[in-house]
Parts: sequence; C-alpha cells; structure tokens
Amino acid sequence: MGVALLLAACGPASSSSSGAAPGASGGSNTVTYAMQPGNMAQYPFPFYGSNGLNYLTVANIDNFQYLLYRPLYWFGEGTKPYMNPQKSLAYPPVYHGNEVIIKLKTNYKWSNGEPVDAQDVVFWMNMMKAEAQNDGYFSSSG
Repeated sequence: MGVALLLAACGPASSSSSGAAPGASGGSNTVTYAMQPGNMAQYPFPFYGSNGLNYLTVANIDNFQYLLYRPLYWFGEGTKPYMNPQKSLAYPPVYHGNEVIIKLKTNYKWSNGEPVDAQDVVFWMNMMKAEAQNDGYFSSSG
C-alpha cells in the first residue's frame, strides 16, 4: 500500500532584504533551490486533476513534493527497496485480519509547529479515496 501522507517541511518563504547571497545563512527564511535547465517544479499538491500526466515529472514529485510531504512509509535503504524505518513517519504496520494498525512516531510536526497525528492520516486516506480519479496514477481497469 503506497501511502504518502506527509509533512510540510518548510514554512512560508519571504524575500530577504539582508543582501546575502542566495543560499547563504544569516537568519533569512528564504530557500534557494537550483533545478536542472528546462525543469520547473510547478505543482505542489499530490493530486493532479484531469490533466495529471502533465505534472507527473521528476521536478514535481521527487524534487518538489517530497520536500513538502514526507511519506508515511519511506521506501529505500541504499539500493534495497525495503521500508526505511528511520525515515518513516510511523512504525512498521501491524496486521490483524482486515485491520491495519499504524502507530505514528511523535517527533514530527507540521511547518506551523502542530504535531502530525492520527487525524492527519485519516484525512489523507479519505482524500486519496475521494480524489482517486484525480491521481495521475489512477487506472479504472481491474
């Protein structure tokens, strides 16, 4: 099950008037991020609408959305496709028949300081169900 709930990693950006070089430290809350020539991150929300395939790009998904929404379960340990428990927001799921118990770790917060909690996961699962046809990976077959 690919669940991708996640954590807003950055607060709101604002322009810096300090005169510091882009990416320089000095108390600014501005982030400068270089993209490959010709790439443009343009779609932060992970549901894509009727023209979703236009937004299923490395720039949008891997270089933009993963910085905004951390996956509930992060996959990949080096070259192995296993769940990475250190990067995941939750402990490994526990299965009881048709029920899956997900226990969240307590050290993750949204950009506004509020903790990520079970209601956030429920919201995300409901959104995935309600917006299934607006996901660029949706298939009506089988």
